Amino acid sequence: FSYGQKRVLRDLGFSIRGGEIFGLLGANGAGKTTTLRLLSGLLTPGQILVGGHDLALEPEQAKSKLGFLADNVALFDQLTGREHLQYLASLRSMPFRQSEQRIDRLLKVLELESVANELCHSYSLGMTRKLGLASALLHQPEVLLLDEPFSGLDPPGRHRLKQLLAQMATQGVAVLLSTHELSVAEEVCGRLGILSHGGLVLTGTPEDLREQHGDLEFAFMAHTQTRDLGDLDF
Repeated sequence: FSYGQKRVLRDLGFSIRGGEIFGLLGANGAGKTTTLRLLSGLLTPGQILVGGHDLALEPEQAKSKLGFLADNVALFDQLTGREHLQYLASLRSMPFRQSEQRIDRLLKVLELESVANELCHSYSLGMTRKLGLASALLHQPEVLLLDEPFSGLDPPGRHRLKQLLAQMATQGVAVLLSTHELSVAEEVCGRLGILSHGGLVLTGTPEDLREQHGDLEFAFMAHTQTRDLGDLDF
């Protein structure tokens, strides 16, 4: 995939199983966000299969199985948090009673009940990220794409999200998350992939990568050509 003449991704191929949390790591500009936008259908993809449906040829069937939390969450500012979710439910033609029960559940789990009736434009960054996550989970997707999901969350919010992801994995949801936080990736993900020069240069479980390279940070630096401070002349 290229932006004009700039090639961002090349020969990128991988699969994620149901019940697996796969962490996509990479330096800034490595192509993590572009990969998630391709997978979500926001950019024109190569061949991407979601639950057996080709994203380009069967977009509605494929996207019905997808939930996506973008890096910059867009909300309807003049709606309340609850109204925002109700509107999204109506776009997906969810039955009213089912959607209301689902919305109540998500607002409780993500600790948004106290601000559910406040306008979205008044939300803090953490609240915005939580409501974006609720939007992605609203229709109970089989595949969840998360771009820097822990960004903007306070420690209790981060802990709650880790619990939620683990629970979703036990329910068979395939989770792909991009992050630059190595400690979070190591704690949350069952398998990791390091993205560099447009492709995956290293994949494996956190245990495999530690065994091969000593620790995850060293593996990341070695395969992304990240420079040590010792190499820099101040």
